[in-house]
Amino acid sequence: MSEPTHAVGDAPFAFIPSKGRKRRKADELEDVILRRSAEIAETHRRLDPTKQPPDEKLKSLLPPEFCLENSVLAWAKIGEATLVATSRTGDDRQLRDMLEDWIGPVILANAAESDIQALIAGQHAEELARLAATQVEDDLSCRDINKLTWKRGIAASVFFGVSLALIFYFPDAFFIGVTLAAIANLLA
Repeated sequence: MSEPTHAVGDAPFAFIPSKGRKRRKADELEDVILRRSAEIAETHRRLDPTKQPPDEKLKSLLPPEFCLENSVLAWAKIGEATLVATSRTGDDRQLRDMLEDWIGPVILANAAESDIQALIAGQHAEELARLAATQVEDDLSCRDINKLTWKRGIAASVFFGVSLALIFYFPDAFFIGVTLAAIANLLA
């Protein structure tokens, strides 16, 4: 039977109960303390932008949309490798492979997702705003909906004039037409 081993930071701790002894409350308490110590050590290994901000020179290393989608941020250079902050936990082989294909050797470090998103938004605000504003083609976009062009002005004037004329001269036809248009919109 294997012995339970717990690691806090880089120091391994082994808890070996005596043979023939039943587990006591103290043993369970030790397990809880060791587990909590490991959790505390994990949170202290997290990158903190207030204590060690990311290197501004690396902000163009990865595109901001990739960083947001994968919750990663190039943080610092350590020799030939790039320290990359990520909020993902668990199996990160696929992410590591993508990053290494793109920027070379990487070292993944844990960071809060909110910190990563705030840093990406701060570093790439103008580029992200431009991408959001121009991602849809002009023909399909509503960016210019509040701009009155000559064409739109003439079309609106003709529509308004025809509507007024129909209301005064043929009110029944006007309201029947409006009702039919409303029904067609509901069915479409």
